[in-house]
Amino acid sequence: GSNIDSTDGQQDYQVTKKLSKLEEEYVLIQKTCSKQLVYSCDHFCGGLADRLDGIMGVFIWALLTGSCFHINYGHPCYLDNFLTPSGVINWLQPFRMDNMNFLDFIHPTGEFQRELKQSIQYSNISIDEKYPADNYAIRLNENLFEAFQGNPMYKEHLEKFGFNEETTSEDGFIMVYDALFKMTPKIKGALNEFKQQLEPDSQLICAQLRIPDRMPIEYLDDNAEQLNNVWTFLKSYQKQTNFKYFVTTNYEALRERAKAIFGDELVDTKGPTAHIDIDKKQLACEGHSKVILDFEILSQCDVLLISGGSGYG
Repeated sequence: GSNIDSTDGQQDYQVTKKLSKLEEEYVLIQKTCSKQLVYSCDHFCGGLADRLDGIMGVFIWALLTGSCFHINYGHPCYLDNFLTPSGVINWLQPFRMDNMNFLDFIHPTGEFQRELKQSIQYSNISIDEKYPADNYAIRLNENLFEAFQGNPMYKEHLEKFGFNEETTSEDGFIMVYDALFKMTPKIKGALNEFKQQLEPDSQLICAQLRIPDRMPIEYLDDNAEQLNNVWTFLKSYQKQTNFKYFVTTNYEALRERAKAIFGDELVDTKGPTAHIDIDKKQLACEGHSKVILDFEILSQCDVLLISGGSGYG
């Protein structure tokens, strides 16, 4: 049996899947921690890529300070509508928000996050000494991995959790994402529904196209040639007879354009194109569900083109 406070489902998980180094070490923290770190998203915290980076940043910070890790994510709706703990790292465990000291690093210019990264990477004062309180709720949308990795002070500690000098920020992100999250039945069901549009063994050719929130129409007009290059590039990857295209974007008119260009060869997910930070609550929540589903699909593509400003690169 397990002495971890978890549901039966999570205990089954331990039997069926070998724990990663990261999970094993976190279990020890979870048993004894007297400190709490909370990733907090209760008002503007950016799009999904920003939020996942922030979650990773606070989680790595928690690992390196022996703190229990929680997620307080209610904007525009609760994260556990879409993602739940994948195993032993229970970021849904209750905690008291009124005990927290608040650290807010999100600022329009990005200066607070730049300063934080520099102070982590180049300082010989540990993050524990710089922020000595036991409990912090943190607003952040940077993953901090390279900053911690770049300071020799944290090298051994990171290795204990399975991160070494060769681990890229992207590798680290995947390790953390897999240790923290699995899809809820709702998202999993939607993914299976999406896959039913594909023939067995068909090739999935994908693009994630993000355009600036301001002046999207002008942006599309100014970049028409680049956009045509994108469609041509995607078409050049048809390597077999059964294939489909999948294009996800933050702008509905671009989604419609992809449908016009690829026709029946395009597969799509249901739901509105919405900005999870800005749109009204119900639309933003439906959009959030689609954004998570699209993110899971992009991880399974045979060919993936990502535009420069997407944050997923």
